[in-house]
Amino acid sequence: MTSKLIFAAAFSAALASGLSAQQANPNTKADVATFRECEDSGRCGTWTFLDRQGTGQWPSGEVGNLNFEKVQINPDKTMFVVVHRADSTGKSAGLQREYWGTLRNGRICGEYGAPGHRDNPSGVWYAFVTHNQQTLPAKMHFCDQEHCATLLLNDGRYMVQMPNSGYGTSSVWTVYEFNPDKLIMNRRDSSGFTSFYSAPVSSDGNSTLSGESGNASYAGEDAVRQVMRGNFRFTWGSALDSIPGNYAGLKEFTPPQQQAQSGGPSPEETIQMLRFLTALASAMGNN
Repeated sequence: MTSKLIFAAAFSAALASGLSAQQANPNTKADVATFRECEDSGRCGTWTFLDRQGTGQWPSGEVGNLNFEKVQINPDKTMFVVVHRADSTGKSAGLQREYWGTLRNGRICGEYGAPGHRDNPSGVWYAFVTHNQQTLPAKMHFCDQEHCATLLLNDGRYMVQMPNSGYGTSSVWTVYEFNPDKLIMNRRDSSGFTSFYSAPVSSDGNSTLSGESGNASYAGEDAVRQVMRGNFRFTWGSALDSIPGNYAGLKEFTPPQQQAQSGGPSPEETIQMLRFLTALASAMGNN
């Protein structure tokens, strides 16, 4: 069953379950849900909700109060959400931010910015129900036609190991999706340059095949403005050293070709996200 069919079936079941529970008891509340939330800046945090209210925590010490201001079920069976964030602890204390996003195929993806200014967003974000960091390799190599780099795992995101030509030590690579089918990675350099890389994973599970890239951050297909065929490759595990980890890229670099596959969250993750948001939408009267 494809990820789209899984999502559709899970949505129907979650919708029926959420609405019937609300009709039986108008005071029914959504379950506790914990999200892994990442932004195109490379920052990832943990969002924990009980009903509409939640708390966001980031490794650097920031703590924010979160509130679902809107959860709306759309005619196409997607969901639109608005989350308000107000930081109370850490160097970002006093920060006010809104997150606008759409739930598709088990992920919330969208843009964020100053409250009330959706027409002028500051960046993109995405959230998962779960994010198993143990499945991510501790080290990866990356090459395109110009450069190669070594990426080291640090708190669920990758940092460049050394200042290679064209890369800085503050270059951050954030995982959007990594499963047996597909790898999607967002990159932000210290210069402010952003890009994403999307490619199917090889059958041996330790490198990528030919994929697509773009000069922007990835936050779901709706947010992608321009995509190009990407002459790049990621390797890890037993294939790590099949490409260099630093210095100049491979001038004649051509990764193997293969049709892109459809990766995505597991059915369990998709159902958990849908049940939480469907029940919340019902409780808020936004269904």
